Amino acid sequence: MELLFLCFFSLAFFVVHVLVYRSVSVYSRAFQISRGIAAVVLTGIGLFTLIHARGTWNTAFLYPHSAEDPLLFLMPIVMGHFLADFLWMAWGKKVLGISPRPDLLIHHGVGIISYGIAFYLLFGWALCLIVMMSELMPVISGLTGWAKARGKRSLEILCAKWRIRLLIWWRGPLWFALISLLIRSRIMGEFPETYHFLFWLILPLFFFLLGLDEFWIRKCLEAERRQVEES
Repeated sequence: MELLFLCFFSLAFFVVHVLVYRSVSVYSRAFQISRGIAAVVLTGIGLFTLIHARGTWNTAFLYPHSAEDPLLFLMPIVMGHFLADFLWMAWGKKVLGISPRPDLLIHHGVGIISYGIAFYLLFGWALCLIVMMSELMPVISGLTGWAKARGKRSLEILCAKWRIRLLIWWRGPLWFALISLLIRSRIMGEFPETYHFLFWLILPLFFFLLGLDEFWIRKCLEAERRQVEES
């Protein structure tokens, strides 16, 4: 059943890519918009999971899951998003000759492997899904792409400013909060001992995400500088 869900959501997100591309025609812009649409869903999943698992903050939202856990339905949605993006980037390379963004390949590659491990071990689903709250930034990126497609210059400039603000004031605090909870759970002896080895996998991953955001902040600053020069 889980595999069926994964295939269904992979196909659903891929269809969104196709429909947006047919409407916009410019691959990179269409991809930006369709990823923004997916990010709305993913951000909602992150917020829902935070509320659902709020009582497990002391273990950094890390705990064993069962086949009856409602989060079982949400994990394939996120993994389906990763797979659909990979398929769409492969299509863009094969059909249009457009090379995928290396940073996106790395981000999604780390994501699908990490979430796959969590799904297989029946552990850490809540933390994985809460991380999706970070997808609020791609929502703004998608809105930026839509503004470009519609020629709405003022909205495009506004979105560019909010994108960098979200990177600094939304995603940054989110990573630091989760890192702090993770370290606290370890120090206080509340991290599940059975999964002790995962602590040394999860912690570096969060620092990796911080580093990736630093790269994206520099890209956003460059884009904002270009906008100022063009205006």
